[in-house]
Amino acid sequence: MAKESDSNKVIVDDVLDGDKQIPAGINCETLEHALLYLGHHKGVEPDPLPVPVRSIHMSQICSDKWDADWIDAFDKKTIFEVILAGNYLDIKCLVHLGCAKIATLIKQLDQQEINRIIEEEERYRREQAQQQAIQSGQQDSVFGLTGNNDNNDNDDNDDTNDNNDNNENNDDNHDDNDNNEELLGLDQDENDNI
Repeated sequence: MAKESDSNKVIVDDVLDGDKQIPAGINCETLEHALLYLGHHKGVEPDPLPVPVRSIHMSQICSDKWDADWIDAFDKKTIFEVILAGNYLDIKCLVHLGCAKIATLIKQLDQQEINRIIEEEERYRREQAQQQAIQSGQQDSVFGLTGNNDNNDNDDNDDTNDNNDNNENNDDNHDDNDNNEELLGLDQDENDNI
């Protein structure tokens, strides 16, 4: 964490000086959490966390009790925000701590609950895709970019051509019938009597 803490100091100083903006999704409170974590460790990298996570209790995973208590205090949303902040600030040990906490939360779920969460996420993504498609279509129609008018004109021309082709085919069929009648030696009057 020696190199990591040097680069973190530069990034944090840039953010505090206003030279670098805090990215969207990382609020000041989350940045404070990251700074508190860095302040606790004072440039010393904590022991790596075991992989895979074998417990649902952070106190059994972390060698530093403070880390376990600190991350356990957050709700899921805050944990994800801390992970994003750690990633942005390039604090790998903070990202690993947050991911380990999420892993413990997942380990506590039964398979049905995991499936439910996955299904909700898939449903949400489908709804978002549909909304984007609808919005895209509305924007296109507002700007006249639907392209349907051109296609409809071509379809009308195709229909007209198809009708002409059908009429020609009908004429050809009528001519064929006349030829067949001639071959059979029937004239039109005799055909009407049959």
